[in-house]
Amino acid sequence: MTCMTRFLLTAAMFCGATYGAEAADLSQPPPVINYPAPVTADPGPTGWYLRGDVGVGIVNSSSWYESSIDSPSAGVTTGWINKSVNDTAFVDAGVGYQFTDNLRGDVTLQYRTATSFQGGNYIKNNTTQAVGENSITGATSSVIGLVNGYYDITHWNGLTPYVGAGIGFAYNQMHATSTQQGGFSPNEYGVYPTGGQTNLAWALHTGLSYDINSRLKLEMGYSFLNYGDTKAGPLTCYGSSTPVACNDMFKIHSLTSSDFHLGMRWLLDGQASGSSSYQSNFQSNWQQPTTFRQSSTSYQSSSAPVYQGGQTPVVARY
Repeated sequence: MTCMTRFLLTAAMFCGATYGAEAADLSQPPPVINYPAPVTADPGPTGWYLRGDVGVGIVNSSSWYESSIDSPSAGVTTGWINKSVNDTAFVDAGVGYQFTDNLRGDVTLQYRTATSFQGGNYIKNNTTQAVGENSITGATSSVIGLVNGYYDITHWNGLTPYVGAGIGFAYNQMHATSTQQGGFSPNEYGVYPTGGQTNLAWALHTGLSYDINSRLKLEMGYSFLNYGDTKAGPLTCYGSSTPVACNDMFKIHSLTSSDFHLGMRWLLDGQASGSSSYQSNFQSNWQQPTTFRQSSTSYQSSSAPVYQGGQTPVVARY
């Protein structure tokens, strides 16, 4: 066998051995790396909270009743000329509970400051055609208690829009109410003593809260409130030197208000449900499985932490 023949045979054997080693090396399965599940934004803690609000209410009532006007005697014609209730300010405080990331409820007590009202009506004598115009002025204040439930729609960059509803009671008091009659001789005026009435109250809520930190939230909201009726005591007339019990009654029906408020909510206790559940799952799924590192002849095992988070496996390619 010539030198050239031996050289060619040796080279062929070396190439075959090298290819076989590489083929055996590549026949090993590639490593699978599972990455941890993405951390979702924690919407906030659960537990008890305190709340407080201040705001203004745009009050409305289209239904007024004065017995001498709305239930007149025979021979006269009556009617209302105008009626209006001014806006009011209010403050409330309450305690509530955040049940889940989306559901919460609270109990609130609200005080609405005295707001003035004014109206005018007329009485026409159908025989003499004499017309008398009456003016009526006064004020009304309220204490309102509500049990409220809310649904926090979503959580995004610390902002949480919400909707809700509440039901409870309202105690409405009428005071400093008087009436002045003109057009007849002699002119008369009268005074209604302070009166009050307790009613069913209900409200619809919507608004937006902002997370100042994990426990303190700033809230801006709107509520439509229906808080019932209010009334004064029986009228006393002063048309002569001796007061006369006229016994007229005056009521304002169906008080409603469009309320705009700014408030704070402060969490007392509890834990961040979103972050704690993720942390426990994260810790429980850490393992020390075997991964592989490529060598020229085989895959050698080494120990490295891999999170088995149930994500789509990523195949490492070399």
